[in-house]
Amino acid sequence: MLIQHLLTERIFRTVFNNPDFTRRNVIASEIEKVIDALTSQSFSREGFLQSLDRFYKAIDSTAKTIDDFSQKQEFLNTVYEKFVQGFSVKVADTHGIVYTPVAIVNFMVRSVEDILQKEFGKSLSSSDVQLLDPFVGTGNFIVHIMQRSRRLLWRRSTTTNCTATR
Repeated sequence: MLIQHLLTERIFRTVFNNPDFTRRNVIASEIEKVIDALTSQSFSREGFLQSLDRFYKAIDSTAKTIDDFSQKQEFLNTVYEKFVQGFSVKVADTHGIVYTPVAIVNFMVRSVEDILQKEFGKSLSSSDVQLLDPFVGTGNFIVHIMQRSRRLLWRRSTTTNCTATR
């Protein structure tokens, strides 16, 4: 998780134009503390990432041209997928760097929604259903759950409005 954060922190900061990302995100903030402790004793963050500078500059210049949030998410997914594919599969596996393709995320989100409805009479959009994604990478799971919840809430309000007007 440390390696993943170290490699992707600049990308997230740039894509979402959020220089305070690591201070405003609790998990990122804690990971930064660990990285700061390591870099003060063992290695240079800049030196470690220097060989990737050309890669980061290409991402930075492309990210600056994207205004739409959905397009930013799609761009991040593409970057992340290419990164994981280009990274040593064995090293990625031992360091916990995993990319879940959108089709699998969609399937998993739909499956959880189905189980929630059948087993608990709940939905991902229910106010008493809590979501946790402790290993968030690109945010695919959370974003897809939010999108699905919005669609479900919209359908419910449309159905309720149509029934009420009859």
